[in-house]
Amino acid sequence: DNSDEPIRRYEAMRVGDDATSVDGRGVEVRLHIYDLGPMMGRLNEMILRGASLGAFHCGVDVLDEEWSFQGFSDAWDDPSLSGVVKNLPRKHPKYSYRESVCLGQSPLSESEIRAVLDSMMNEWPASSYHLVSRNCVAFAEELCRRISVPEPFPEWARGASDVAKSPALFGVVDFGWEVFKWYCARQNTSDQGAPKALS
Repeated sequence: DNSDEPIRRYEAMRVGDDATSVDGRGVEVRLHIYDLGPMMGRLNEMILRGASLGAFHCGVDVLDEEWSFQGFSDAWDDPSLSGVVKNLPRKHPKYSYRESVCLGQSPLSESEIRAVLDSMMNEWPASSYHLVSRNCVAFAEELCRRISVPEPFPEWARGASDVAKSPALFGVVDFGWEVFKWYCARQNTSDQGAPKALS
């Protein structure tokens, strides 16, 4: 319904009361992994994933909603716009679905999970997005940690981000990212409209 739209702070959707899974053991959590495009998908499949260098978009499916994080090219100076977005599970409008990883069941209740999501919407503004250090993968891993999933986050999903964080590369990537943000801010000073998504 409101797929991939920015969610203003404190506007988390509410559904029902303290629901757990049908079997009463907890809330099922899945990590949905996407290729960033057809060419990247082929590279991930043929070379990069096996070498732990894959580049992916990740979203966490909990309570029948998929949550992820992204920046918006015209929101660098607006800390009130959350970068936390939701879409239907396995249906991100910009990326090609690749696979899902079951991370087990969160022991938290629905209201506790929604409180975590509310908190993270406040803590993860779109203006804080960083290509390497604060991206959709970092968000997904943090959300999974905070809702106490029992299974580990798949290391291969962090491939390109982990490599780019190495001391030899991070400075170059960070400088390039800052130039990109500056360019976007400059381009957007006269062009006001719907936020333009990055992730």
